[in-house]
Amino acid sequence: LGAVGSIVFLLVDGPMGEGASWIGREDPDAMEEAALLDADAASLAAGRNATRPKTAEELAAEAAAAAAPTFGKHEGVFGTVTNGRGEPVADAVVKLMEAESPGRGGGRYYGGYYGGYNQRGRPDKEAIAEATTNAKGEFLVGPAPEDTFLRIRADAEGFAATVRDLKRRGYRVDLVLDVGGKLVVETKDAEGAGIPNARVFNTAGVVMTEATTDADGREELTNLPTGKGTLLASAEGHAAVTQGNIGVSPERTETVTIVLSDPLVVEGTVTGSDGMAPLGGVDLKLEYSNMPWLEPTEPVRTDETGSFEMEAYAGLGQWVSIEATAADYAPYRTWLQLQDSGAGRMKVEVKLAEERAPITGRVVDADGHAAGGARVTYAPRGVPGDDAPETTAEADGSFELAAPPWPMNPGQSVQVLASAPGKGVGAARARIAKKDAIGQPVELALCGVGRVEGAVVDGGGSALPGALVTLLLDYQEMRKSGNRLNSSLYGAITNSCLLYTSDAADD
Repeated sequence: LGAVGSIVFLLVDGPMGEGASWIGREDPDAMEEAALLDADAASLAAGRNATRPKTAEELAAEAAAAAAPTFGKHEGVFGTVTNGRGEPVADAVVKLMEAESPGRGGGRYYGGYYGGYNQRGRPDKEAIAEATTNAKGEFLVGPAPEDTFLRIRADAEGFAATVRDLKRRGYRVDLVLDVGGKLVVETKDAEGAGIPNARVFNTAGVVMTEATTDADGREELTNLPTGKGTLLASAEGHAAVTQGNIGVSPERTETVTIVLSDPLVVEGTVTGSDGMAPLGGVDLKLEYSNMPWLEPTEPVRTDETGSFEMEAYAGLGQWVSIEATAADYAPYRTWLQLQDSGAGRMKVEVKLAEERAPITGRVVDADGHAAGGARVTYAPRGVPGDDAPETTAEADGSFELAAPPWPMNPGQSVQVLASAPGKGVGAARARIAKKDAIGQPVELALCGVGRVEGAVVDGGGSALPGALVTLLLDYQEMRKSGNRLNSSLYGAITNSCLLYTSDAADD
């Protein structure tokens, strides 16, 4: 105790030299011994506080836990990826994307007759989520947004990609990958020089593969679906070119040369709906909804004779939309297929209608009561990028819907749709009226809804919670009843299919 007291006293009040300890001042030999003792003590303390190194198994388990999904199957898409022999494909990349169409023939934006590059052959959208298959070929990718049409794509080295479209999240999808093939594409101008940085798209079914040519205008596309496909090449300053019946084989690599030409010149005049008086000061532009990688043309304005001229960078045979806007006239938007009328030019006549009055009316439910909050819009025309105005009914069911943006004259009729959760859908025809005229109000009666209850069980009869149950429209049975089908109305029913995910043990 006395020694300790001396040490404390001398540390506080005693003279210190160059940071030396008290022990070192008394005995230089003891200083070295104390340093060794201090090092040993520090080593022992460090050993007591050190964390045991983790084993390889522990590190792998932690990595797997960190990579494990934090969402349920009902919030994403799950399934397996196998090859043609039914063997699992590990390390396949599975991408989940938003789709514009729920599938064949039923989509609001599905316009199969508007050229080869619609939703069945457009570049995939940016992925919502990605996942990699495990050793068993299993995957769970997500989470995905609710009430959204989805597209899922699987890619693996040495295989052709496969794509599936889904109506909602929560589905199980088993994807099969076939052996892929190769294709070398050369893009050249009219003089035979290679065109660098040209975008090349190979479409086979719903699978699109995109690439960019190198400095020599050449690129090799790999892992393509075998069989017949379609190639499209597009480059700045040139008109796009489509070439069909391109064969892809897993045995050999074909080379295809695509020659890009100058853009087509679209010219014409703008008049009133009577087709007589030319309209100057009208702004026009071309848009490429089926080829979204192309920017819309810069707007051009008609001169005093109503004439205009602009360049189209989509290829011959492709569909483009032409828009025209002018004060005191209804917006104009229609589709045209690019054709060469001669000398690399195409003539177009645009007729603008006077501004039109909005469509007014009322939405009621199946019992005739006001259906406030119902969504009201026009029946889709099946044209890519063709968004229609919409509105929401007031508490008393009344609504006012802006006139359609399509070239329609007063006196023509248009189909209007209404829908409300829990109340069904309805359709009616409405007549277009002039801007200052009072149009005839239209009544939209909703059809009501039905409810199906039941249970989902496995093969042994045990409850299967978490199952996705979808209620779909049976067109064949409806045809048997002799009812006349309203394709727009029933398309709206199908596209708003009811979904229910069981979450209790006895559901």
